[in-house]
Order: sequence, then C-alpha cells, then structure tokens
Amino acid sequence: MFRATEGRWGSREIEITDVQLAGPDNEPGHVFHSGEPLTVRIALRSPIENQDFVIGIGIFNAEGVCCYGTNTNIEDLKAVRIFGDANAYFTIDSLDLVEGTYKLDVAVHKLDGYPYDYHRLLYTFRVKSRTKDVGIYRPRHAWRFSEGMAFDRVGER
Repeated sequence: MFRATEGRWGSREIEITDVQLAGPDNEPGHVFHSGEPLTVRIALRSPIENQDFVIGIGIFNAEGVCCYGTNTNIEDLKAVRIFGDANAYFTIDSLDLVEGTYKLDVAVHKLDGYPYDYHRLLYTFRVKSRTKDVGIYRPRHAWRFSEGMAFDRVGER
C-alpha cells in the first residue's frame, strides 16, 4: 500500500489530452454503480512517431490509498507505435468497489519509467451501491449455511 499526492508532470513528448469515464451506457459520467462495467478513455497525442511507451492506470480511495494499478507493460503488451491522436480504452467488466469516492491516476511513460505525462489523482468518481459493506473491494461472493441455521432475505417474503 502507498499513499499518493495530486499533480501532473512529465515531458509531454506524448501528451494525455483528455480522460473520460463511462458506465454501461457509454456516456461520460462521474457516478457509477458497484458491479457495473466502467470504461476509462484516455486520449493521447504524439506529434512524432514513438515506439517506447507504456500506458498505466491506478485507482485510489478518498484517503489516497492505492486500490488497484496496472499498465500495458505489466500486462505483457509491447508498444509498437503511436503517432498523432489516438485513444486507449481501459474497461473493467465489473466495478467491484464498495460505495465511496475514488480518484484515478492515468499515465504514459517510457518503459524505463521516464514520464511523458502523468496525471496523479486528477479524476474523481463516485461508486454507489445498494449494499452498505465496508472496505475497498467488493468481491463476488455467496453465503452458504449448514442445517440448523436459516436466514430469510430481507424484502423477499
């Protein structure tokens, strides 16, 4: 776990020109529901052709603690080319976060970490949920009970 502070830095040899978050309706927004898909669209601009770049994303809770982070290199995607305007789409099939406010890191950098454009905690979004559990992550789960114990689901009588 690590804590992060907000900001932007980098050479801008490749620049992040826009970031949009969209739910299942593909409309840009800032409020999403736990368990639904979320897509982050990262618009990039590279005025010269470049073959050395990695695109990364990180999700942080309201206290600045990293909930999840990954990048194209971690996921064994080797950059081939970027030139001009391009978009990268990062889709989470099921946004399994508990209700709360989150912030997003978006970055493009060289394979060795040299920052082209790093946006730290600049994008805020909210997750809503009917379930009022606590923590960060809401894993897919089920309860089972042995004989001698019974529960009724509230609202299903």
